[in-house]
Amino acid sequence: MNSANKTPTEKSLNMPVMNGWHDFVKSKDRSSLQALLHSDVVFESPVLHTPQHGREITMKYLVAGRRERAHRSRVQIHERMAQ
Repeated sequence: MNSANKTPTEKSLNMPVMNGWHDFVKSKDRSSLQALLHSDVVFESPVLHTPQHGREITMKYLVAGRRERAHRSRVQIHERMAQ
């Protein structure tokens, strides 16, 4: 099967960075995230006025974003259960 016929899941199996990201989200292991990021990574976001340079600051944003998303998911589950 050529890549044009693959499902999104099959395509992601060949994407080591995405697989590493999913591993980080599941495990919450910061060392796995650190291994994914180049020391000179540049983090850009529409909510930030300037690009953020470096692995450490990028890790802080990504870890905080993962935590916030997990919190929102828990809130939504509790809200649905209360209905």
